[in-house]
Amino acid sequence: MSKINHFFILISSFVLFVILFVFSYNQQKQLQQDIQKLLHIKKLAFEYNELSTMWHKKNIIKSIMKVASKSNIKNISYNQTKKEITFYIKKATTNQLDRFVNDILNDSYQILQLDIAKTTLVLKVAK
Repeated sequence: MSKINHFFILISSFVLFVILFVFSYNQQKQLQQDIQKLLHIKKLAFEYNELSTMWHKKNIIKSIMKVASKSNIKNISYNQTKKEITFYIKKATTNQLDRFVNDILNDSYQILQLDIAKTTLVLKVAK
């Protein structure tokens, strides 16, 4: 039987330990970089969400008025409170109301209440 050199085992173990240590250190650095990227992406997503909700809240009245003018509705009024905006259409044809409601429902509004009669409409939208 051949004898195993103890010095060879010691050197091999040391080299293996150094390789594993370097590999582990590189993986730890990569993990830290990935965590930083994730935090940056979360921050950007939060900022985007805030901007999009603020923009949408500011332009609700303008966009609904634009939909009303596109539907040829002339007599629309609104009442604004802290939590909601109420739109009133007092006199319109059924085709005008149909186009208006279709456009409103196809857009992304938080509709709280929608009352439709023959020629009138009441729409409550959350801010």
